[in-house]
Amino acid sequence: TKPNTEDRNDAQLISAEIIDNITTLIFQRDLHTGDPEDYTFSMNQQVNALWAYGDDNQNLRYHKSRRGFTSFFLKERHESSGHKQLAQGLHLTWRVYNNPDIIVFDFTAPTTGWLGVGFGIVTTMINSDIVYYGRPAEGQDLMLVDTWGTANKKPETDSSQDYAFQKYTSGKDTSSVRFSRLMNTGDSNDYKIENNANLDVTWGYRLENQVFGYHGTETRGSARVVVGAISESKITRSQGTKNLGDDHAISWRVYEDDRIEIEYTAPTTGWLGVGFGETTEMGAADLYYYD
Repeated sequence: TKPNTEDRNDAQLISAEIIDNITTLIFQRDLHTGDPEDYTFSMNQQVNALWAYGDDNQNLRYHKSRRGFTSFFLKERHESSGHKQLAQGLHLTWRVYNNPDIIVFDFTAPTTGWLGVGFGIVTTMINSDIVYYGRPAEGQDLMLVDTWGTANKKPETDSSQDYAFQKYTSGKDTSSVRFSRLMNTGDSNDYKIENNANLDVTWGYRLENQVFGYHGTETRGSARVVVGAISESKITRSQGTKNLGDDHAISWRVYEDDRIEIEYTAPTTGWLGVGFGETTEMGAADLYYYD
């Protein structure tokens, strides 16, 4: 039957939009609202989720077979993310995860040639942990290479390759590479990255030429960031997505202020709703719908 509307509404609508006959609803609420009729979300516990959506009619009515349930686990996994513009057209973003402690970098530069960054408490290549994406030599494939700078010259390739390549994109005048590594790899030739501590970043690239070599005097530099600093980061305690089918998913994000954000996407232009509870029964669920 149609659910009863609560006297107290503890959910905040963030957005609702329809694109290509697919509707996405995003709302937030506290993990624990204090309302006895609201489900209490607890970290490191399973959440039972119900979902349903209508046809093209946006007025709430019987969903027929367009309903179901799933579950997901609110795993406590802190994440901090940040961004620093290193120079004109140069950007470094990062995301730090714990359990295990991994950092993911995106480095963007105004070039279609090789590009690289170095980490440490230095402002030169000397004693800098340097990683670049390019061709190590003419005729070789593009690859991510972990190196160590011993002088202001071509760095030496590290015998332990502790950086993991994830993604590379290149446009007309710009390129971006995504890579990850442990905060502390245990390798003496890798800089130990720590939260809330200064991290000097050196950078360099070569215009058009993808073969790793001298970058020139105008396409290099350095900057300082503080990974995990409140001023440069947004803290997330948990996040994930549960796919329910084509163009159909539930995503969640739990923030440091103990608020949870729910995103529900369904293949409809009509109403849609989700619910949460100790069981998968609609009669005992805390329901949210948009029509």
